[in-house]
Amino acid sequence: MLVVGALGGEQDDLKIRYLAYTTVMPGLTEEIFYRAFAFGLLVRVAGWKLWPAAIFTGVVFGLAHVDFTPDEGETILGQLGWWIAMIALGGVLYAWLYERASWNIWVVVALHTGMNLWWDVFEMGGSVLGPIGATVARIAAVGLALLLVVHYRLLNQEPRAQKPGRRVIRSTHDQC
Repeated sequence: MLVVGALGGEQDDLKIRYLAYTTVMPGLTEEIFYRAFAFGLLVRVAGWKLWPAAIFTGVVFGLAHVDFTPDEGETILGQLGWWIAMIALGGVLYAWLYERASWNIWVVVALHTGMNLWWDVFEMGGSVLGPIGATVARIAAVGLALLLVVHYRLLNQEPRAQKPGRRVIRSTHDQC
């Protein structure tokens, strides 16, 4: 997202207090509530499977971003389009990432806060790539985070335990 913003995004006159309010606080509070609390509670306490819990909390996360004071000529139901669907999909991916990162909430807090930060520092729709470039940059940022977590998990993977009841046949060479 930083690259897309640097390609021509317009920099707003930002204040540090404003950035903390619009980037750090949502990234921290939303991830603690939607991922650590709601998703974690559904999976780790209530026994839900990963994907149903991720989809449920992702949809709730997306719906929480509906503006209940829409602009003139816009309706609340009219907002339930691709933008809310993209936020919900992001919530699903954040939940998956949270679980894959061994329940480390700081991974998703850092991703969410970083995305909010670059979105606020640069007017992403004003970049050379246009509004679609901003959306592609967000998807790429989440995709990169997913790849990094999967790569990390593969590098630090413990050997798989042998299934109970299976016998290991050893040759006579193994006993020497």
